Amino acid sequence: MMDKDEFRTRLVKYIKPETVSDEDTLFGDGLNMTSLNLTEFVMELEDEMGITIDIEAVETDVRTVGQLYDFVSKAA
Repeated sequence: MMDKDEFRTRLVKYIKPETVSDEDTLFGDGLNMTSLNLTEFVMELEDEMGITIDIEAVETDVRTVGQLYDFVSKAA
């Protein structure tokens, strides 16, 4: 499993801000992540970590960077 710092470093490739915190909201007024950005990020994690992540569950259940990290950690 990758640590939070590496996770955040990978995430910033898909969003505009250069830094993120666990409390940052992924969509809308938060990091303004698009569903395409999210899908690409999840696919990168799946390939890198050899896991499967339910993207539909992520889109409906996950709102913050910290929640996304926890979700991915459970899938690993």
